[in-house]
Amino acid sequence: MAATDRPGVKDMGPTSATGNKRPATLQRGAGFTLIELLITLVIIALIAAIAVPSLRSSPAADLRNSAQMVAAALRQTRIDAMSSGRSLALLVDTEAHTLQQQDRDNPRQLPDDIALVLTTAEQEMLGPDRGGIRFWPDGSATGGRVTLARDQLTLRVDVEWLTGRVRISALDNE
Repeated sequence: MAATDRPGVKDMGPTSATGNKRPATLQRGAGFTLIELLITLVIIALIAAIAVPSLRSSPAADLRNSAQMVAAALRQTRIDAMSSGRSLALLVDTEAHTLQQQDRDNPRQLPDDIALVLTTAEQEMLGPDRGGIRFWPDGSATGGRVTLARDQLTLRVDVEWLTGRVRISALDNE
């Protein structure tokens, strides 16, 4: 009696060389054609060409991130001065592009392609390219400014001397 003659048994199609039955759907050319694969690769390449440039950061974003890093370092120095009960300065090296809290060994590096200018009290200058902005235990500061510039963009991080408040502002370049 053949498999198709028995009730409830389906015919799986022709037998392979090993005697195993294969489903009938695999007999037709299952898979993708070369044209389908090429079209898929072209679509993926177009999506990558559009997406990858948008993932890179822009000069404006780099400048903004650097200004936020300076502001965060200044705010942390103020908090540390208030909690320790002694004056502390954030040292800015405009030549080496580093920020370092006084008495700490972990300088923060800023990008080399960002121009830095430090404006601070004369007694806080440690050289032509190095100086600090000092915070006192009551939260006040010597005051000062770190100006960051890149291409046609300029941002300024200001420290108010009376309150020690730190804020970032943009300058209009004309």
